[in-house]
Amino acid sequence: MKHLLSQFLFFSVVVCSAQVNVSGGFGAVISDIKGTPVVSNRNAEIDGSPFLTDTWLTGDITLKNSAKVSGIATRLNLATNELHIMKTENGVNSEIIVQKGSIDAVTIFEPSVSGLIARNFRIGFPSVDGFDENTFYEVVVSGQASLVKNLRKKVIEEKPFNSAVATKKFVEYENYYIFTGGKMIRYKKGKEFVLQILSDKKAEIESFLAEKKLKCRSENDCVKVLEYYNSIID
Repeated sequence: MKHLLSQFLFFSVVVCSAQVNVSGGFGAVISDIKGTPVVSNRNAEIDGSPFLTDTWLTGDITLKNSAKVSGIATRLNLATNELHIMKTENGVNSEIIVQKGSIDAVTIFEPSVSGLIARNFRIGFPSVDGFDENTFYEVVVSGQASLVKNLRKKVIEEKPFNSAVATKKFVEYENYYIFTGGKMIRYKKGKEFVLQILSDKKAEIESFLAEKKLKCRSENDCVKVLEYYNSIID
């Protein structure tokens, strides 16, 4: 009971604090975000959640005309690649699935021990590996060479040892891409790949990797080298 009460209180705080602010000069309001109502809940037989976070978090949405609607309760469905928002009209809350292609980006503010973390998700990248231009990517590094992350969840079925009953659960997967020159290039671990992609500054990148002792086999290493590359581009 205490757990359910705490969830309700958190939800109420998020929704009530979602004051809608508008910037961009286009007169956008939350009703300008097109979408369809959620008509059913997810399958209770599947363990886990299809969402980035199951709780509602405050987000800022950028529309196609560059107007921004801020302070909206949001959650991103990684299984269906759909953004859900909570609309409040006449005191009634309704969960809406945002229409594909109607927005450009969403920034979701996720709580952490050090404060809120702004996680930026964008659509509009070129199609690659079966993902189209409406796929959400988290932008990790932005610049002439950007690092973006594709997050998705799939349902897998498992049968525990000595059990006749199979269970289903959501499992999260991630792929990294470098977006540069209008192309999406799937990230491959290792210095050779990075030097090939950033070949126009190969000498500088080689020196930087040696100085910082980077192997380019982790997100942190890739972030450092791409931020350096973007800083020395003419």
